[in-house]
Order: sequence, then C-alpha cells, then structure tokens
Amino acid sequence: MLTTGLAWDPTTRLAAASIDELYDHPIHIGTTRTYVVPAKLPCRLAIWGERAPGGTFDESKLAEDLGAIVDDHVARFGEAPFPNYTFLVMLAHEAYGGLEHRASSVNLYNPHFAATRKSYEGLLELLSHELFHAWNGKRIAPRPLLEFDYTREAYTPCLWVMEGLTSHYDRFALRTSHRIPAKSLLDKVLDDWARLQATPGRAKQSLEQASFDA
Repeated sequence: MLTTGLAWDPTTRLAAASIDELYDHPIHIGTTRTYVVPAKLPCRLAIWGERAPGGTFDESKLAEDLGAIVDDHVARFGEAPFPNYTFLVMLAHEAYGGLEHRASSVNLYNPHFAATRKSYEGLLELLSHELFHAWNGKRIAPRPLLEFDYTREAYTPCLWVMEGLTSHYDRFALRTSHRIPAKSLLDKVLDDWARLQATPGRAKQSLEQASFDA
C-alpha cells in the first residue's frame, strides 16, 4: 500500500511539480490501516504498526477527533493551503516526534496511545502541531526556511516563532474544537510554565539565540 500526500493514480504514477515538492512529500510503502478523516476537506489517517490492546480510545475515534481539529485550524486561518491532507502515524516502542510537510505529516508515537486519556491527548496534540505547521512554518516562515539551499544549513533567529506559536495553537485547537475540557488545557499550560521556571538557561540565552543554535 502506498501512502503519500502527492497526487497519484491507480497505476501508482506520482506527480510532482518540482524537486522541492517531491522532497516535501514523504512516501510510505507498506501495510497501513487507513481511515477517512471527517473534515470539510479531504483528509486521511494512515497508521502503521500494531496498537497495544485495550484502552478507552480507538483509531476510529482518533480519525473523528482529527476531523474536528482540521476544521478548527482551517477556520482559524480562513482557508487551507492544500487540496487534501494525509496524517501518517507510525507506532513503535517509546517513539515520539513528528515532521511537517506541505500536505502531510509523518508522526511517531507509542503503541499504547489509547490506554489513557493523557496518552491519547498527547497524540492528538502532536498531530495538531504538525498540521498547524502547514501554515506556520511551511507557508509563513523566514526566507531561509522557504528558499532551500540543499548544500548548506538553514539558520534563522525566528525558529521560536515557528515552533513557539505552533506549540501554543496545537493544544489550544484541542480546546476550541471541544476535544478537551478547559481544565485539561490549563493543566498543560501550568506544566509548561513549571518546566520553564526550572530551566536556568532561560535567563542566559534569548529566544533568537536559542533559535539560531537549534
């Protein structure tokens, strides 16, 4: 099975307008469980790897909640910069992380995401984060992140804007799409604030310096 945000036909012929577009559309070949995400524009969720048994939540619920989050983000910006979107989730032990692309995202998470509400909301927040990057980071970004030179590193003092704002709105969208209660949102903000206060480097390095060093 082929999973990608690129346009493709039943003969698996892929079409990209440029080398940049090709590089920005990951291609996954392998068995996945694919769900239609019930958003106002075409979206799908493809999951690779076995989910741990048990738990209150399931993959169908994940697709349903993603639909509400997609609609919430699109309404926030006014329009979607993509004709369709693909969430690829790869389940593996102790895995965590994601990478945004212009019409898709590749995300790593643990197989026990459905075991607890906290774990499930963590996956929703990750997927919301990478989706928000389709606007903030992929379209709204400093020049070094828009005009790539593949022969050298891309430095910018503005990474804190790309990641900081996205980290705010990834969980804020969970609340405004009614996926989590207000208390859950406030608890997450409180946890972040406590971690910040416990980090001595915040008084030694500016946001722009930290962005450049990253």
